[in-house]
Amino acid sequence: MNLADCSVRHVLSPCLLCFLTGIAAVSEPRVPILAAMLQQEPEQQESRQSLDRLFAALVRNPRYGPSFERIVRWHNQQGSLAALQSRLLAHGNSGTADPGQPGLNAESVLQIPATCAPDSALLLAGMIALQRADGEGSVSLLAQASAARPADPLSAWYLARANARQGNMAAAVIAYEQALPRICDRPDAQPAVRAVSGCLAADGGVVPR
Repeated sequence: MNLADCSVRHVLSPCLLCFLTGIAAVSEPRVPILAAMLQQEPEQQESRQSLDRLFAALVRNPRYGPSFERIVRWHNQQGSLAALQSRLLAHGNSGTADPGQPGLNAESVLQIPATCAPDSALLLAGMIALQRADGEGSVSLLAQASAARPADPLSAWYLARANARQGNMAAAVIAYEQALPRICDRPDAQPAVRAVSGCLAADGGVVPR
């Protein structure tokens, strides 16, 4: 059994992958279990380095997508997503790193890159809150991010989504109207525009043109 060629390995946590690799090594007497486990260490380090690079790119251009999902999934596996959100919020409000939570392994939370702007940190914190279905928290954080990023259509777009989820349709329409003039020129905007139209039409609102 060669886990290096197994497609399932990509969804396994590092610890479980290491454990299963050790089990597989039992059927190969010439490869000690300890050696097989040690072979995973560089790969795990590379994975963390890859996440650091991915996170650095994400804070430069905060948006939902595969990069965001991968960062969130890794922190969920570590049980540290709330800690990441807290760290982003602290950075967004003061531009300094959060000291961390007592008892939490520092290695389980990615460090905020030095290049991360405070408004980007606030936007990411709000995006996490929105994904975690924290209605009031997401509206508050995304409102701060949108105010700090007036030229960014996505911050207003996400604020509109947060308000819509809370049933604040009047506030959602205002945020959508702020976002749409700047987002409609994007090549990937049409599905989003149709979604807005459907949402507002269903609610009896006026569809922005």
